[in-house]
This record gives sequence, C-alpha cells and structure tokens, in this order.
Amino acid sequence: TYFRGLGLGLEEPLARLLRRYGRDRRNSPLILQSFEPSSIQRLARLVATPRVVLLSGPTTRPWDFVESG
Repeated sequence: TYFRGLGLGLEEPLARLLRRYGRDRRNSPLILQSFEPSSIQRLARLVATPRVVLLSGPTTRPWDFVESG
C-alpha cells in the first residue's frame, strides 16, 4: 500500500522477474509472502507462483484493509 501510494507498485516488477527466471509457475520452489491481501490478489492475477498472506497476530488487520476503511 505504501509503495503503490508512491506510484511504485511492486507486484508487476516482481512478476516480470519471476517470468524471466521461470519462477512464475505453480510448481516453483518458492512461496510469495505478503502482509497485504491486496498484494497477493494482484500477484495471483499475474503469476501462478504459490502465495500466502501473513498475519502479525490474531486481532490485527492487514494495513491495506486499514487504509481502505
């Protein structure tokens, strides 16, 4: 959310790198992680690489949820 607010979305450049190195597939030996579900949703539209949303605690809200109200 912070970088996207600055006009520096990170998902698209990351997806380009993953495609360049053949790591954009479901069986890639890595897992993309983010504390922001919206970032994971954008990545899901761009690559098939496994993804997971991280939570810092059972009662916390992801920052992108806080920002969107």
